[in-house]
Amino acid sequence: MLLFTGARVSEVIGADVGDLGTERGRRVLRVTRGDGDRRSLPLPGPAVVRIDAYLARRADLADAKGRAGRPDPGPDANVLFATGTGRRLFAADVWRVMRRLAARAGLPDDLTGRVGPEAMRHSFATLYLDAGGSLSDLQEVMGHADPRTTRRYDRERQARRQSPGDLVAAYLSTPPRQRL
Repeated sequence: MLLFTGARVSEVIGADVGDLGTERGRRVLRVTRGDGDRRSLPLPGPAVVRIDAYLARRADLADAKGRAGRPDPGPDANVLFATGTGRRLFAADVWRVMRRLAARAGLPDDLTGRVGPEAMRHSFATLYLDAGGSLSDLQEVMGHADPRTTRRYDRERQARRQSPGDLVAAYLSTPPRQRL
């Protein structure tokens, strides 16, 4: 969810199942920004498939469907992303899961310690710009009030690009038959 939407971890863990919806034929997640504004984040197909599969496996949601006439199940009954006990996740829970997955993927320890929700948000922004997205659209999606905040992603991306000399060297190291 974090990688596909660029959402802040607080926005994702604060979401309820009822915040999932459809607008103009597209699945969205309605999140509450830090300033209290509500924003609909479009969900790409891969995110929708994963969320639907996750929700289908949630036993606490299946139980909620059969609760008609029963007492109120409590404030965490409709949490979108829940712990194993059905409670709302904390940001620290997300950090732990991400670190555990990074370790399981075989990432080096020094990198595993830095993997977290903000890294996913940063990756979203960088990938969006690499794919040709505009800075103004990224600013809106990320919820940045100041365009300078968004521009830092582009500056960092530009700094990582190969120099013209590196590109020429790579080209010359490619066999002539493969250059065409």
